[in-house]
Amino acid sequence: MKPQQIKDLRRRPKKSKLVRKIKLPQKDYMSTITAWTVFIYFSSAILILSNYSYFMLKIVHFVQFFCFFLAIAFLVPIRFYRRKLNMSYYEYVFINFLGLAPLLLLFSLGINMAFKGDSYTETYRIVDSISTNGNMTYVLEDNKYESYEHVRSIDLTKEVDIEGNTFLSIQFSDGLLGIRLIEKHRVH
Repeated sequence: MKPQQIKDLRRRPKKSKLVRKIKLPQKDYMSTITAWTVFIYFSSAILILSNYSYFMLKIVHFVQFFCFFLAIAFLVPIRFYRRKLNMSYYEYVFINFLGLAPLLLLFSLGINMAFKGDSYTETYRIVDSISTNGNMTYVLEDNKYESYEHVRSIDLTKEVDIEGNTFLSIQFSDGLLGIRLIEKHRVH
C-alpha cells in the first residue's frame, strides 16, 4: 500500500456489513417502569376514592372517564415507547391500563377542582333522614338527587353547619371541565 492509502484508511476506516447490522442491546428499564406504574395506580386510586364525595359523579361516570383516558393512552403507538425501552405488548397494555389512564383521570379531576367557578347554593326541604355509620342521609322534596346519595349525605364526624332539621342547603361550584363540585352542606 502506498502511504496515501494508509492515511485515508486511518481517517475513514471501512465498516464491514456485519458490524453495521449488529445492534447493541438496550438497557432494560422495564422493572423500574413497572414499579412506578403500580405506584401511580395505587396512589391515584386512593386520591380519587378519597375525594369521591366532592364530585357530583356516579361510579359509572368514573368508569366512563377511565375508559376515555385509556383510549387516549392507547393512541400513543408502541413503537414510540420502543425507541427507548424494550417493551412487549403486554407491558404496553399494563402501562396504559394501570399507569397512564389513572394518571390522566387524576390530572383531569385535579384541574377541574383547581379551576372552579363561582359558588352557588341550592336549598331543599328535608322529607326524611336516615342515619347509618356516622352518616346522615336525607330524602329531599321531589326526590331531588335520588340517584346521588353522596350529595344528600353528611358525614357527622366532619364539621357541618347544623342549625335545625327542616332544610338542606348544598353549596356547589362548576369546575373547568364541567363537573359539578360539592363544596359544603348546611342543615337549617
